[in-house]
Amino acid sequence: MQNNFLILTARVAYLEFSLAIFLILLFISPIQANEAVEQQAQGSPPLPDYVPRKLKQPKVEKITDLRILVDISGSMKKTDPTNLRRPAVRLLANLIPAGSRAGIWNFGKQVNMAVKVGVVDESWRQLARSESKKINSVGLYTNIESALRNVSFDWKKDDPRYKRNLILLTDGHVDVSKNEKEDNESRKRIINEIIPALEQAKVRVHSIALSDDVDERLLTTLSAYTDGLYKKVKNANELQKLFLQMLEQSVKLDTLPIKGNTFNVDASINDMTLLIFNSDKKKPTKIITPGEAGWTKNTHSSQVTWFADDGYDLITIKKPKQGQWKIVAPSDDNNRVVVATNLKLKISELPGSLKLGEKLNIKAYLEEDGKPLSDQRMLSKFKLVLKRRSQDLTEQEYVFVKSSDNASEYTVQLEPISEPGHNELIIQAKSPTVEREVHHQFKVYANPGSLGAETIAHEENKVQAGAHKTKSSNQTNGDESKEVINIEGDLVKLKDAPQHKNKADNEVAKEEHAEGDNEEEKELDWTLISIAIVIGNLLLVGLVVGGLYYVKRRKAKLLASLADEEESSDEEITKENAAKDLNKEKPKETEEKKSEKETEEIEEIGEIGEIGEIGEIGEIGEIGEIGEIGEIGEIEAAPDETEASNKDDAKEDKS
Repeated sequence: MQNNFLILTARVAYLEFSLAIFLILLFISPIQANEAVEQQAQGSPPLPDYVPRKLKQPKVEKITDLRILVDISGSMKKTDPTNLRRPAVRLLANLIPAGSRAGIWNFGKQVNMAVKVGVVDESWRQLARSESKKINSVGLYTNIESALRNVSFDWKKDDPRYKRNLILLTDGHVDVSKNEKEDNESRKRIINEIIPALEQAKVRVHSIALSDDVDERLLTTLSAYTDGLYKKVKNANELQKLFLQMLEQSVKLDTLPIKGNTFNVDASINDMTLLIFNSDKKKPTKIITPGEAGWTKNTHSSQVTWFADDGYDLITIKKPKQGQWKIVAPSDDNNRVVVATNLKLKISELPGSLKLGEKLNIKAYLEEDGKPLSDQRMLSKFKLVLKRRSQDLTEQEYVFVKSSDNASEYTVQLEPISEPGHNELIIQAKSPTVEREVHHQFKVYANPGSLGAETIAHEENKVQAGAHKTKSSNQTNGDESKEVINIEGDLVKLKDAPQHKNKADNEVAKEEHAEGDNEEEKELDWTLISIAIVIGNLLLVGLVVGGLYYVKRRKAKLLASLADEEESSDEEITKENAAKDLNKEKPKETEEKKSEKETEEIEEIGEIGEIGEIGEIGEIGEIGEIGEIGEIGEIEAAPDETEASNKDDAKEDKS
């Protein structure tokens, strides 16, 4: 009944939430439409018919970003008297894949960047080999805090483009001054500030302890919390092999299986690099080619680059001949044949640590020219196997099977491991003509109370010694990362393995713990469920009310803006009408003025007319008189007589 009630409650809450979202969208849509209309009315450009959307980019393989920290403190004179750190660093420099990013630092009291972070190419390798000769043991202190801060200067947050790894080699404790208090404060800052920052930036820290007198708990914590690998060696002669293992944790090298000091080269291999460990100078390494030719450091083909260093030979061969090759040197499990090829074996991301009894699912596939190999005829010729080599060197073999949901993918499940310690995985893909191999290591952490030295809790996770708050290993519900282990009276937190569980792991876990889940459902606190339902309903009501209030306010604003627009338009119309009236009155005034002017002109013309008439009458009278004279005398006067007569006439007129 309780289970049914829970399901019913969840469904009701889901329906209520969906209804609330629908109502909010229903009320907001008209407002958005009105706003669009307003924008268009104001002359804004219309919305485009098509808005380009961001498409998912194809998954790109991450670029390796590797940083190397080498301790050069004075104590190294005892732990590494012959400076075997130098050939170990050169080994790394030569094996880091081209195109990766890498940098090298030395640290004592101060931190020195020996090789600047950059893209790995031949010039970078040459600089690294040159700078490795300067590694010494003259540092006064062991400032691990400053070294970690300097090496991670640009690792502020996770960057999905890069796969970040850090290799730390040291032989001592945190030692920053003669004051022990300052040393302790520096150590706390590493735990509480630097480790969380490295976790957040997705950096895996692989630490190497080169002494028994080392802060093993700090180094283990540093690696375990960042899902890295921690190892301790007592002899510097093992440094080179250990650096190789740390490199394989950082970069998945494409290698060929070596069996009985022989290996097979196929036609898809362009270049190969042989790493052969041989410290016997009396019996130098020799290579036998498929044509039975023997190569040594001093006698070899022009296609061969032979680099011999303390304890190992590094031989690069361009366009190697197809067939079986043989190594004449002491057999060593750490020998490698690294190849450059277009046919690669790819595996899923693997953790650096597991808990005792934890299962692990591994996926693998073959890649050709950067794409998963999908030719089923070719895939049918391959067999994929997994070998697990435990700390006591015993081996277990597993066979991959085809994935049910991907024809190009293979899967295998690693059985729960019952013994703590270091383990090595060797994954091989074999066909009659092609072989590939990948190596990976991880550490299995023990159950609470069974390990002598493990991880230190972050400051916020520390609890008082003697509280003995432990969690049984079979408790699977809740947050497993809160598990703690008892170490010499101090309770410290053991970090859960990183998020490497895939879909298959989750399904297995569900099947195994179905009964436990059913029992826990019966113990659920129904009061809390009821409170959650009430809170959810209140939130829904608040959303609806808030949406309605928002709609109401938006409508009021729209109405107010429309009213303002109407008022402004009325004012504009009134102004226009007034202007028109003024324009109409002006012609009337001008016409009246014109008529008045015309009247005045007419009157003036009348007056002038009258004057003209009077003048004309006078003139006529004068002419009449002259006519009479003419008629009487009919005398035609000469010019002189006429002027004289005119003068006489003028005198008469004056009189």
